[in-house]
Amino acid sequence: MSGLLQLIGYPDMIAIMSSPLHEFFAALPSRSQQYAAGQFLFHRDDSIEAIFWIERGIVHLQRCSSDGTAAVMQRAIAGSLLAEASVFSHHYHCDAVAVDAVNAKRIAMSDVHRAMCENPEFTAALAAHLAQEVMRLRSRSEIMALKTVAARLDAWLAFHDNQLPPRGKRVEFAREIGVSPEALYRELARRRVKDVP
Repeated sequence: MSGLLQLIGYPDMIAIMSSPLHEFFAALPSRSQQYAAGQFLFHRDDSIEAIFWIERGIVHLQRCSSDGTAAVMQRAIAGSLLAEASVFSHHYHCDAVAVDAVNAKRIAMSDVHRAMCENPEFTAALAAHLAQEVMRLRSRSEIMALKTVAARLDAWLAFHDNQLPPRGKRVEFAREIGVSPEALYRELARRRVKDVP
């Protein structure tokens, strides 16, 4: 169970990909499927028959308002579980659309439910993952309420021991805190200049 404790902190994609949860899902029967950019994995109000583990690409879980504006509820990237709350629902509450070319493992929900009944460790790993997602969403909600790039960056760093993501992940990081990559780079450059004696 000590490995499950590692799931409680803020999610890091490498940690998720090597987590007990990933190992449990990898052991379940699945079917790999490919989706082109713009293709839907499922639609809002569809009956839930499967859950998806994203292996490559990006999928947006989104809801459209009455004026047609799409709000992104989840940005699922490689190594993440798409719409994990669907494990406890009968119908999807959002649309899932591939942002680019996507490879996903489609796992029948009946197999997930069976594994939850038969394997308490799987259920504990899933519960830990869901708790982690709640923490991530709460911290992101606090960050998104801030007005400036500097304030959002400061808040994100406070949640992450003052460690920036690696350079190759900066565009994704900018999206995570709701700013443009250009605005993030300007703020980082301003801080570098400020730190030069």
